[in-house]
Parts: sequence; structure tokens; C-alpha cells
Amino acid sequence: MRNKAIVIGAGFGGLAASLRLRNKGYDVTVLDRLEQAGGRATAYQRNGFVFDAGPTIITAPFLFEELFDLFGERMDDSVELKKLDPWYRVRFDDGRSFDFHDSLEDTVDEIARFSPEDAQNYRRFIDETGDIYRVGFEELGDQPFHSIGTMLSLIPKMVRLRSHESVYKRTSRFFKDENIRQAFSFHPLLVGGNPFSTTSIYSLIHYLERQGGVLFAMGGTGALVEALCGLMQRQGITLSLGETVEEIDVRDGRACGVRLAGGEYLPADVVVANADAPAVYRNLIAPEKRSKWTNRRLERLKYSMGLYVLYFGTRQQYDNVEHHEILLGPRYRGLIQDIFDRGRITDDFSLYLHRPTRTDSTLAPDGCDSMYALVPVPNLQTEHNWKVEGARLRDRVVERLDKTVCPGLGSSICEDFWVTPTHFRDELLSHHGAGFSLQPVLTQSAYFRFHNRSEDVRGLYLVGAGTHPGAGLPGVVTSAKVLDRLVPEVQTSSSLSFNSASSERPPLPRAERRVLAARSQSFDLAAKLFSADLRPKVNTLYSFCRLVDDAADSGSPDERVASLQELSAQLEEGRSDVPEVQSFLDLAEECSIDLTAARDLIDGTLSDQRQVRFDSLASLESYCYRVAGTVGLMMCDLMDVRDPRGRAYAIDLGIAMQLTNIARDIGEDFDDDRIYMPTALIDPEVLQLALEEPEGIEATDLHAACTTLLHTASRFYRSADQGMAFLPWRERGAVLAGSRCYEQLGREMLERGSGYWQERVRLPRDKKARIVLSSEMAALCDPKMRSLAKNFRPSLFSAGDGLPRVA
Repeated sequence: MRNKAIVIGAGFGGLAASLRLRNKGYDVTVLDRLEQAGGRATAYQRNGFVFDAGPTIITAPFLFEELFDLFGERMDDSVELKKLDPWYRVRFDDGRSFDFHDSLEDTVDEIARFSPEDAQNYRRFIDETGDIYRVGFEELGDQPFHSIGTMLSLIPKMVRLRSHESVYKRTSRFFKDENIRQAFSFHPLLVGGNPFSTTSIYSLIHYLERQGGVLFAMGGTGALVEALCGLMQRQGITLSLGETVEEIDVRDGRACGVRLAGGEYLPADVVVANADAPAVYRNLIAPEKRSKWTNRRLERLKYSMGLYVLYFGTRQQYDNVEHHEILLGPRYRGLIQDIFDRGRITDDFSLYLHRPTRTDSTLAPDGCDSMYALVPVPNLQTEHNWKVEGARLRDRVVERLDKTVCPGLGSSICEDFWVTPTHFRDELLSHHGAGFSLQPVLTQSAYFRFHNRSEDVRGLYLVGAGTHPGAGLPGVVTSAKVLDRLVPEVQTSSSLSFNSASSERPPLPRAERRVLAARSQSFDLAAKLFSADLRPKVNTLYSFCRLVDDAADSGSPDERVASLQELSAQLEEGRSDVPEVQSFLDLAEECSIDLTAARDLIDGTLSDQRQVRFDSLASLESYCYRVAGTVGLMMCDLMDVRDPRGRAYAIDLGIAMQLTNIARDIGEDFDDDRIYMPTALIDPEVLQLALEEPEGIEATDLHAACTTLLHTASRFYRSADQGMAFLPWRERGAVLAGSRCYEQLGREMLERGSGYWQERVRLPRDKKARIVLSSEMAALCDPKMRSLAKNFRPSLFSAGDGLPRVA
């Protein structure tokens, strides 16, 4: 028997996924609760009028051609795509208009009508956008982003391409005329994004249009859906409409099939969900079977705006209206803020007008026009009575069009209906009624978007607008292309391996690399940002430090002391049979590491083996220098930072991190008879009572002491920030990322309040990844990082130009 694959949802993502799975040899069934395939791209037929429900702008036609090529067919034999010129017309509130032409020269002439200076910059704009396109679409569009390492390796490219900028900010660097800025920055709205917050990566949309033009499927977008369904039928794919999937069956962490609303169970080896990703996790998978995509986490995401769409047919034709028109209102930034940030329905609005009968007259009765007007509105996270607002907005849209491009429209309409965000929620099952699932901000792109292979359920894959690479027809169809790299080919054996080796980070042979990844995940993430030359040296140093730490925690107290003393002796001798130690000694010779710091590290760790008690915060800070500040000094040697000011700041960072560790691990350390909390902050007897019998004491006593410790750490973090200017430019991001991760750990403890010492506080990996990403971007892009040294404050543990020591 062939292996079974079930695809939930017959939108473009699901149709494309089913064809790619069939090409891999799977027996594929596509299920959709609607009575018509296409999802948001279905078509409505009313009294001779044909209305495309959703997407109408077709770019990247090669993505559709590829699906037919898989089976030796030509797309042109099934559907005709016609190139448009102009692609669309933008009408500004001041009465002027701008046409996007298929010809670059004609587009330049259009810009010149507004600003000759901007026209001269257009080719530079295209050149830079082309760089973004080649990286963001051609190179990375169909790549899986399941490893944070993949994301971090791209940061230098992202920095070079200014992906931290918004689309509007990037556009403003080239164009000064506000109308032209609006014309070239509205594109994120086509995929659910705010032009003022969407990463400039999405500027590639215009270049994608410039590459292949803007096309329309004759017969409507629904004709393209029909062509794909015909191909599916010829290839033996089962399309079952009117079937609602009620649950994805998960057993032992693996998707085994689906259960339909009527009770029928369909087993499967592979399940692909083309439904809205947040709704898939919330509605189809039980909460106890997903640890990453919890309901709480799903609610913290940023969702796209909602959509109001008015479909209408007219008794006459409006020949002055182009196929695609965009009517901008009197406000641009303010209106977008009202929609995305404030959730307001305002009196003014902008709209997209689709008039397909300009290109294909068969979509309406003779002498008539078929049109729809789409208005961006708030999603359902803000409560509005859409039964009332929908009717009001219908009249306002008709009035606006009547006064501008469609005179007499009110009396000409002979067929009309509309949908609101409630339709997207109730009929299309889009979470919060969002028109495009997640917003395409930088922190919800690539690795930070819904992965195409589920992190919670093995054998479950996701495609569609909410997944990588994003919304819009090119993004949705490309999300199915990602599956080619994730879903295994059908094999002749009775079982399949669902863990694609190609998407996992290959293990490095060095022992220190394995130690780093397994034991120090925060440092492991941050270390990926070091340059290729420095990274193995950092791994060697950190592996040695872990060895020292492990020696202090293994065996009896006497055995621990003996192990640490032996390590110290090996440093004195300059050779060792222990690989980690010998690698460190070789590194010390190569990078001129003063082994005094390493000996101080071991001496400080040896002090842990006796009864640990500190009387003051100052004595605790001295201890933190020995066990952590020394590591900062050795890191300086690896980066050839010899300036005593930079080295002093490195000590401060080590102290800050160690203070954070102490606050977090106070309960665990107490069980080992290690009381790091100074008696000046809390009496040991009070500490013992608070930890052993928390109900018998006011926990605020312990919380106040820990808060003081964390605030002290915060001051050291701020001091350490000044030292970034002394580091090599390329290495700053990794150091800043490590600092920010630990500092955030302290914030998490402060926000949790009393009791956090009873359960170890950890940062979720995705939050660490965001911190690491933002740190690298800040280190490489922020000019302030180059001038921090101006506010130099000597470390408490600095000793002139010599090696800092603690008496």
C-alpha cells in the first residue's frame, strides 16, 4: 500500500502541497469544510456576475508552472495568465494618480511627474530591492527555518540588507515626495502588514512584480484553482469537499490521522495543515499535546488587520477604472495606526478596487462590470458590531466611489453583498478574523514564524499564510515548496524516517562543541554570532570553564577538591592528558592568555567546597570576579582586547552574570550548603526558614534580598555595556546577546515575584533567539555602539594597566 498523506484545507497552499506530496509517491487526500476548493480564493457567482473572493494579483507565475512541470504537463494548456499594464493605478486624495507600468522607463516617467529627483533614484531603489529579492526570495524563500543556527547565520546578510528597517523607512531613503513614498510602501498591506513596522525584506514584492509582471487568470483566480484541481484529479489525488476536520489524532507525539466532524477516522502517515496555523494549534490539537504553541503564546502574537470586502455588479461599465486601483485616503500613517494599533473604524479609509471585467468581459453580463472593493479594517481583537458596521461601511464605500471614479454608482449597482472579519473567523476559521494570519514583522518572520514542520507534533507539517515564508500567493505556494525539503520520499520499507537529516545541525566532532550545545544553550546561541575564526576558540575556552564547574559538582567534597587541585597542577605544568585542558593550554599559548586568570577561576571554585558564607555584598562581588570575571578577561585575550578599560568592563559583565545565577539558583545552592546571599541582606536562619518552610515566614524577606542582588547585577550590566566599543566590531553581537539573555533572566525573576527560587526560571528558546537576533542587529547597526567608551567608568576590580586581581 502507498503511504497515506492527508492535507487539511484546499486553499492554494493545500493544493500545491498535495501535488508535491503526490510527486513524492504519497496517496493523498485533501479535505476542506467548504463546498468549493480554493479557500480564500474561491469564486462567487451571482446572476451572471463572477466575483473572485480574495487574491487577484498574480505574480511569480513560475511557481504555478512548476506544479504542472512535476508531472510533465504545461500550465498554459489548462489556464491562461494575461499580463496587465498598468499593473495598478494609485489614486491619491489630492486627485492625482500614479500608474505602475510594466515598462521600467514608463514607471520612471510616472515618478518624474511628481518629483524629477525621485525619478533619478528609482533605478537605485530597484537595484537594492533586487539584492533583497535574491536573498529573501530566491535563496531563502523555500528553505526550512527550523534551526536557530540557520537564522543566525543569515544575520550579516540581514544587516547588510537593512532588514531592521521598515518598508516605509527604506522607501523614504530613496524618495522624498510623500505621494511616491506611499505608492512604493503600501505593498505590505497586500500581505497583512503595516508599512511602518513590516521588515523591509518585504520590499522584494515590488521587485518580484518587476521581474515577471502582474498577471490575471482569464476566467478569474478561480480558474487557476480549477486548473490545479484538474491536475490533481489526473494524478489520482482525492479532493473531498464539505468535510470538517475536528481533530488531528496525536499519539506519542506523532500525528497518526484525523477525525472528522461526523466521527469518521482517517489514518495517515503524514498530515499537512493548510488551515490558519493558530487555529490549527488551538482547535485541532489538544492543549496537553503541544508544549510550544500554547494558547497563551498564540495570544501574544501580532495578527494582521481584518478585511471588509464589498462585492458588487453594475448595470454599466466604468471604462476609466483600471483592473487594479488603490484609492488612498487623506491620512496614511494615522489611518494605519488606527487599524493596527488602536483598533478603530474611522470615517476616512483607503481601499483596493478590483475591476476584472477590464481584462475579461465574461465575468459579467454584457455591458456590465463585476467589481469588489476591499477595505483594511481592525481584526476581531477589537470588538465591533460588524452587523451594523458592515452595512454602514457599504454605504460609505459606495458614496466614496460615486464621488471619485464611479459616478452614479449608487443607482447602477444591481447585485451586491459583503463580508467582514467575522466571515474570516467563522467561515475561513482565521484566528481573530485576521485577513492574512500573522503580521510580517521581523520578529515573526523566518525562524520566528510558524515552522513548516511542527515543533510540537511529529509528522505534522504546515503551509499557508501564517507559515514561512509568508502570506500572498507567492508566499503561500512557496510554503508548500518547503515541504520538498522536509517530507521524506515514499520508501519501499514498511516504515519511514520523519526526521530529515538535512534540516538538523550536523554535530561537530570536538568534545567542547558537544558540551556547549548540551549544557549551555544560551551561550550556545550567542556564540553562533562570533566570527568563524573566533568561534572554535570560544568553544575551547568555554569547554574548559565547564570542566572546572563540573569538577566542583561531582563526587564527594574531598574528591571535588582533589579534582580542582589536579586541574590547577596541570595548568602549572603546562600539559594534560585531559583533552579539554590540553586544548585550552594550546589556546592559551596561541592567544597569549595569562593563566593567572584561569588559576583565579579554579581558586574561586575551590572556595565553594568549603562552607560558603558572605557577610557583605562587596565580598560576594569579589567572589564573582574569581569565578566569572576571570572568564571575561580570558575572552578579552581571545579577541586581543588589551586596553585595561575594555578588560575592566569585561569583568563587570562576568560579575553581573554570576550575580544573576546566584539569585536564580539560591534554593539549589542552599541544599548543597552554599549560602551566597550575604548576611547583610538576609540572616541565614531567616533564609533557611524561607526556603524550607515558606508558609511560615513572609517570603518578602527573601524576595527583597534577591531583588537587591538583581538590581546590583543590573548596574554591572549597564557598566558592561560601555565596554562594547572596545571589542572588535564583528564580535560585539555575540557578547551583547549573552549579556541580554542573562539580564532578561533577571527581569523574568523580578516579574515573577516571590517564590521563583522554588522553581528554576528559564528563558524559552524562542525568546532567547529573539534577544540574540536583536542584539546582533543592534551591535552591527547602532552607531551608539561605537561611542559607548566616552562614558568610561573604571571597574571596581580594575588595577591600572596590570591584570585585575582581587586581594
